[in-house]
Order: sequence, then C-alpha cells, then structure tokens
Amino acid sequence: MASRSLPSARLLAARDVGPSSILQPGPGHVTVVGPTGADQLAAAALLRDAVAWNRPLALIADEPGAALPAPPVEPGLIFFSSGTTGIPRAHHRGWPALLAEASPHGSADDRFLLTFNLARYAGLQVILHCLRHGSSIVVPASLRDAAAIVAAGAEHGATHLSVTPSLVKRLVQLDAPAALRDLRQITLGGEHASQATLDLVRRCWPAVRITTIYASSEGGASFTASDDREGFPAAQLAAGRDGRRGELGHDGELIVHLADGRTLHTGDHFEAAGDRILFRGRREDMINVGGYKVSPARVERVILGVAGVEECRVIGRLSPVLGEVVTAEIVGSVDMAALRAVCRAELARPEVPVTIRQVESLPLSAAQKLVRTEAA
Repeated sequence: MASRSLPSARLLAARDVGPSSILQPGPGHVTVVGPTGADQLAAAALLRDAVAWNRPLALIADEPGAALPAPPVEPGLIFFSSGTTGIPRAHHRGWPALLAEASPHGSADDRFLLTFNLARYAGLQVILHCLRHGSSIVVPASLRDAAAIVAAGAEHGATHLSVTPSLVKRLVQLDAPAALRDLRQITLGGEHASQATLDLVRRCWPAVRITTIYASSEGGASFTASDDREGFPAAQLAAGRDGRRGELGHDGELIVHLADGRTLHTGDHFEAAGDRILFRGRREDMINVGGYKVSPARVERVILGVAGVEECRVIGRLSPVLGEVVTAEIVGSVDMAALRAVCRAELARPEVPVTIRQVESLPLSAAQKLVRTEAA
C-alpha cells in the first residue's frame, strides 16, 4: 500500500533547467509530460504526491499517436508504453505493484542520472526507486539532448545510469566515460543490448557494475543479467524472478507467466543458445524474405562483430519479387568488402543484406530507442 512515510527523492536539476511548475491535467485528466527538465521536475512532484496520498494519476510522454485514456479512478498510475508495437498503449498499475518492483537495494547517497521520461515505465522505475530509498535524481535540461545529459551527470556526480543501449553509445561518443567518473551502476534496458554494446560499456567503465534487464510495461522486470554476456541465463526461464516464469513458444516467442496468474505474450522472439537465451527480434520487426523469417538482431550481431562498426540498423525494404529484402545501415569506419565477406560467410543467403550503407548517425525515437522503420 502506498504510504505517506516514504522518503522524498531529492531532485538535482542542471543549472539551465529553470523553474518548474506543477503540470495541470490535460484533456481527459491526462498530464502530458514533455522532455525538458522543467517538465520532468513537475512530473516528479505529481508522482511523489500521488504515491504519498495513494491517489490516481495518468501521465503520457509528449508524442503523437496515443489515444487518451478515460480519467483514472482507482489509485495507481495510467501510463503508456513507448509504442514499439505501433500506437502506444495505456496501462494501469496500482501503486503497491509498482512500488514492489523497485529494487530493495539502494542508498540515500545514490544519484540517478535521468535519461527516460518519467511518464514511461523505465522513468517510473527510477523515481520509485529513489522514493523508496531517499536517493537523488539528476535532471538534465532536456532528455533529447545527449550533451545535456552528460553535462548534468558530470555536474552532480551521478552514480547510477539507466539508459537504452542506443543512447549509451551516443553518450560514449560525447566522452561520457571521462565526464561520468562517479558511476557505480549502469543498467541497460528498453531494447536489446548486443555483445558489442556490452563490450563497449565495459571498456569505457571498467569498474562499474553493468546490468541488462528485460522488462515490459505490462509485466514489469522479468529477467536480468550482470555477467557482461549478451542475453540472460537459460535457468532464469524456469526459476523466474519475483514470481514470474518464462517459456519460449514453438516459434520462439517469449511467454511470461506473472505472479498474479496472468500470461503475457510479449511479441519478442528469443532462441536458446547453450546456457543462454538470446534475443532474435520483435514479431513486427522480423523481415520476410520470400517466406524466410530474418531476425534483424541476428544480422546486427554479425555486423557489429566486424572491426570498425560502431552502430548498426538492419531493416526490411519492400521487394516486388521476394516481398522484402534485408538492408543495413552502419556507423563507423570499416572495410566494406571485408564486411560483405563476413556477412556471406556467417549468414544464410536470405539474411545477407542486399545493400549496406554508411551513415553519420542512426535515428532514435523519443524513448531513446533505435527507430526501425525505413520512413525514419
């Protein structure tokens, strides 16, 4: 049950955030939370009070495509997924369930660098953790400015960083390892963390604890790993976490059985590889090449293993003959002939990209995830 005795998280704002004001409920009593530091400070105040007084609250990150829900009645929070399955979907979770997902391990000395909008599940996890332990949240001037995030973390000596794999690579390019010297914990979530990304983070922060987490808005955090290896241990499927258990369906879809008896079909596909469960891709991201289902994650894993490739995006492109063909975009300096040779050697013929294009950067969504549509 939500309690007024919870500690109050300290909010450490960057110098250029400016004053914040309490956000007023928008249409349908839904509060729209923008990406600026002032927006996040105001949302934090709403969340703090709603938890303390066990009140209903509805938040939505400022982005198009979400249908506003009915006004909240039951205590708890209505929030939206980040829209990886198309139009963002609303979810209602009671405060006790949300608070129970906050880690029991924490300290008032912890300083979390905010990279996720507080109206998203990942951002909620940060503030609820800080409320539980009286920790601090470092609020940058804008969540959509990687340089501002690094500057705020350096200014306030951030010790914890929860971030998408795509964004952490941008932070590294901005010399974040030198600026964020006080980091003790980096948690990667929101999208797949490849072995290349884990190796990069380990090289940049040799002493930090690195955790990858698989979580969903509907089911919470289900599986984690902190051993610098891609995926998560196969033993976790049956053993579960906080009452959750997982299994792989006949087509590799991850099915999560929740502690309350619900069964969640995630739409995420995995494969068992020895003692590891490895991500293959989301159902809607799979590329259908003449009936052969290509996993973008598998192709990206091969490409990212080639020296000089820093980032990679594999997407499908419409083909009048095969339905779709595989295309790739890469960031980095690489011998393209050698890259194509590796693809031909390690991938099945339908998986080999028909085009590989070098680009300056890859597009990220408002949720700091890699955009996987050609139109982007």
